[in-house]
Amino acid sequence: MRKKFFPLLASSFCCVLAGAAEIYVDYNASGRGNGSRQDPFPNFDRAIVRAKPGDTVRILPAGKIIHDTLRIRDVNGTAKSPIVIDGMCNIFSGVKAVDPADWKEVRPGVYCRRSVMPKAMVSRYFLVIRGRIVRMGRYSKGAGSARLKDPDSLLPGEWTIRSAAEKNQRDIFVRLPEGCASLKDARIEEPGTKTVSGVHISGKKGSSHIRLRNIIVRHVWNDGFNFHGPNTHLELENIAAVECGDDGISAHEENQIVVRNYVAIGNSTGICHVQKADCRHENVYLEGNLGVDIEFTRDTRNVLINAAVKGSSHDGILVLNRTGSLLMANCRFVNRAKTAVFSFPAKSELKTTLKDVKFADYRTRNCPADAEKTDAANLTPAVEELRKKLFALFNGQLERALEP
Repeated sequence: MRKKFFPLLASSFCCVLAGAAEIYVDYNASGRGNGSRQDPFPNFDRAIVRAKPGDTVRILPAGKIIHDTLRIRDVNGTAKSPIVIDGMCNIFSGVKAVDPADWKEVRPGVYCRRSVMPKAMVSRYFLVIRGRIVRMGRYSKGAGSARLKDPDSLLPGEWTIRSAAEKNQRDIFVRLPEGCASLKDARIEEPGTKTVSGVHISGKKGSSHIRLRNIIVRHVWNDGFNFHGPNTHLELENIAAVECGDDGISAHEENQIVVRNYVAIGNSTGICHVQKADCRHENVYLEGNLGVDIEFTRDTRNVLINAAVKGSSHDGILVLNRTGSLLMANCRFVNRAKTAVFSFPAKSELKTTLKDVKFADYRTRNCPADAEKTDAANLTPAVEELRKKLFALFNGQLERALEP
């Protein structure tokens, strides 16, 4: 791999103009706060409604996992005065500890509770038990996802879901792990229905000229970073998605995003863009995503520069769109799953450009001749080098996000 590492672009995020405000958030704060450094807001929701073009929202290091979603809806900066949101490498989680009082022991070691759960959540549901995510072989994209088990067949540390009579009512069953005498001992966490994605940007009118940086998301039941609606001029830098129920990052409809320095580990999909999204990624590292490493579909326009995949996904890399465009440059892809493919549509109007793209262990389907197949050993040093460089940007917090 050519040594092309795109450093932090200071000019991208240093647009401090006269009159621009610094708005502070501290998730350890009590009271309402006023957004000053001395009296910060206690959560992001209170800060973002105050943000004006040129302002910077800083989420102070919490020293703990933050259980919240960063929601942005119809918020607009300007080309000269973007709104900057600095997560300061905090970790945002979508799970919460279960309350044993909500659960009933239905047979020795097996507990159940009824939950309101939207249909979309069922295929992406998981539990975190003793700090480890338990998916029961299920992931939302890609072939091969396991069927839900019968409650009577659960082994220690397993769970399942059964539909109840009323709409969106589900019965969740879990069997305690070996050595656990109670739900409290098992340290079980489950995704909250309201923490759908880690960062969610949407709205009827859309948002524009928003810059987000230094954000780690894990254990949300949908996407780590999710974009809906006519959003334009969204820039993200130093972001990571870990063990999310669906995609690490996903843009829908007419979204325009630029991503620099992105890590996705253990999600259902590393990257998935659909519809008319216009997406540029520079410096990407994907590892251990389950269903698909990368999926581009519909009429998307995608640029992927300096990317590495250390893959084990079932389906591999799927380029499905028949229109739009795709540029891949300086990319190294490795996948050890026998089912994984590097796939392109057989007949399409997609404008495809591949420059210095090498892959190993994927099967191919209509793959352009510009992509070079080689041995994994030839690609591993470059893949590991990019991993190391990107991990260093998160000040040790990404390693923490991967710990049980």
